[in-house]
Amino acid sequence: MLGLALGTAQREVLEWLLAQPRGDAPDTILLPDSPQLRVDSSKADVIELRAAAKPTGLAVAIIKTAEDAESATYRFEGSAYSAGMLRFSKQDGQATLLSAMPGDEKGHHFDRAAAKLRKKWRSGELPDVTEWAS
Repeated sequence: MLGLALGTAQREVLEWLLAQPRGDAPDTILLPDSPQLRVDSSKADVIELRAAAKPTGLAVAIIKTAEDAESATYRFEGSAYSAGMLRFSKQDGQATLLSAMPGDEKGHHFDRAAAKLRKKWRSGELPDVTEWAS
């Protein structure tokens, strides 16, 4: 028996899949909000849950939360619904980490957010919302 913590959308997809007559269900379904879980129903009497290929890109949403004459504060978010905060200086384009994003011990999300904001700052803007994606 495999124990999984599934969200509502994932549960609905699994319930639908289990209700399909064998042979009528799609061979493979990528569950919503779960890029690392794949359902394979191509087996005659078994539904196999297996890890899907991990996404190779990195996406960082960057949202301005406050601004004053000297700096702007931004929240940066990854795809795992966790977030960190940074302060961006309007004078010198330097980003300071205010709170680290859980799960981003190496600072990849912070580095990308700071680089994107620095690029925008050099072109004369500090946007309310932007993103970095690879």
